[in-house]
Amino acid sequence: MRTVTAQLPDQLAEGLDALAAAEGRSKAWLIRQAVVDFLAKQEDLERLTLEGMEAARAGDLVEHAEIVAELEQWGS
Repeated sequence: MRTVTAQLPDQLAEGLDALAAAEGRSKAWLIRQAVVDFLAKQEDLERLTLEGMEAARAGDLVEHAEIVAELEQWGS
């Protein structure tokens, strides 16, 4: 495992301190989990973007009017 150093704004560092105390976890554990979650979300975003681009290339599109009509059925 590697050590990575980061500087945080005071307010963010204080929030991290408070969360670590409240959760009974180390700051390192919380930061590690945050990075794991962030990377997973970025991978999902990239995958979904590529899938959407491929669908668009294949002509698998929905007209704007069709989307608006669907949303109007949901109400406000």
